[in-house]
Amino acid sequence: SHYFLGLPSAYLAANEIPGAAEGLANLSKKGQLYLVSMRPAQRLEFAKEWLSMRNALQYFSGFGIINRPDGAKKTKEQVCKELRLNGLIDDDERHLAGINIPEFRKILLKNGSDEKYNLPEDILLARSWAEIPALI
Repeated sequence: SHYFLGLPSAYLAANEIPGAAEGLANLSKKGQLYLVSMRPAQRLEFAKEWLSMRNALQYFSGFGIINRPDGAKKTKEQVCKELRLNGLIDDDERHLAGINIPEFRKILLKNGSDEKYNLPEDILLARSWAEIPALI
């Protein structure tokens, strides 16, 4: 496995999460997808290149950046509201728990995990990308 160490080669060599590209393709048929990221702008460019190398960049309509180049910082909730998003898929429950938007789908993706999670009722659990369309 490769880990993101802040080096371009580490970003670009990272493996795809199993089923992610197919999951993104399927979700893009249901509506517009946006990547909402806390990554600094430079690291987001590596993420875009990584997606492009795997023919997955085409599934995104745009990007929401939380850490702005001018140093301003927004919450994921603020970015989701600005983009008028209907939901968020994240692998960190903390990023979902702070979002309070009416009728907003919050999906915690724990790909391949068989752990038991005690989640608030407004956070839905997906254990694979294949499970996500049914939760939307």
